[in-house]
Amino acid sequence: MNSRLKIAAVIVVASAAAFASSLLIWPPPAFFAPPPSLMPFFVGLGIAESLAFGCGVAFLIFGWRLVRETGVGSFAAWGGYAGITWSLVNWWAHDGFHRVAGLNYQGLIRIEYGFHVTLIVGGILAAYFFLSVARTASRVADRATVERQQLVLQEGR
Repeated sequence: MNSRLKIAAVIVVASAAAFASSLLIWPPPAFFAPPPSLMPFFVGLGIAESLAFGCGVAFLIFGWRLVRETGVGSFAAWGGYAGITWSLVNWWAHDGFHRVAGLNYQGLIRIEYGFHVTLIVGGILAAYFFLSVARTASRVADRATVERQQLVLQEGR
């Protein structure tokens, strides 16, 4: 099986498992009954979050090798890998915890800090990784330009 099929299979299986288990893991409280007109939007959100979860699981399994090969330092690589993974997988659990917390404000503040602050940190780490990759690529391009210029000068002698 080629790697694209493996990645697609992981995304499909992890997404389906997340979607199917969401209400079992985080059952809605008795008072949680959105109007039927809004239910398709909640289902659509659940599908989107489950797909993001599936993509995050696939990135977790298959992404490290590619991240490692970018040539950036280990902090940037691990930070980018963790930040990207967390930004994809967190939404499924985040929404589930919101569903069961209801209007419990202590629970809500824990959810907000636990997910939002870690997403901010993950975004900073992903940005640091991206900038490290861009700097590495720029250095490689600069070296290639210098080498071409030296070759032109040598040929001109």
